[in-house]
Amino acid sequence: MLVDRRALQRGRTFPIARKLAVAMALPLVATVVVLGLEIGDVDRESSAVRRQSALAVSADGPSRLLISLQNEQGWATLELIGLDAQADLVDGGYDETRGHTDEAMAGFEAVLERSPAEIRRAFRPAVDGLATGLGEIRERIDDAPTPRSLGNLPLSREVFTATATWSTRSSPVSSRWPRRSSTPPCARAPS
Repeated sequence: MLVDRRALQRGRTFPIARKLAVAMALPLVATVVVLGLEIGDVDRESSAVRRQSALAVSADGPSRLLISLQNEQGWATLELIGLDAQADLVDGGYDETRGHTDEAMAGFEAVLERSPAEIRRAFRPAVDGLATGLGEIRERIDDAPTPRSLGNLPLSREVFTATATWSTRSSPVSSRWPRRSSTPPCARAPS
């Protein structure tokens, strides 16, 4: 075995295992640092994906509510003027249409509770206004005189206008869409 005598005299001999450990330490530390940075990057990206997913779910969330609200609107406007028996509507009757709207409202509010704060801030005023206004218009419908006839056309128009307004306000992006007429086709004056 050849040993450098000068190194022995100075006490500087390193076993091969120690030399190997020192030589591997730098790449190992670099690998750990890079891996840590990559894990942080993946965590940030997954947070962004979760946020975008929540936004997509929230944007689609009011569609069931809007459809239920439109079904309730259609039933009420036709029933008030006595045309409900002649219409072929998906939902029929106040109990059914109101039940579907209430379920959709509760479902959308549950989606909002799980959504990021910015989405809750965007939808909360519309949902609160809808809950209040819907209760008021339902009371007006329930208090409407029977029999149902064209004499109730002003109330039918009011119901249609109110629910059409809520439909367009329940989405924070609805102001970008062109407004449709708030007068039901059956209540418009002939041209």
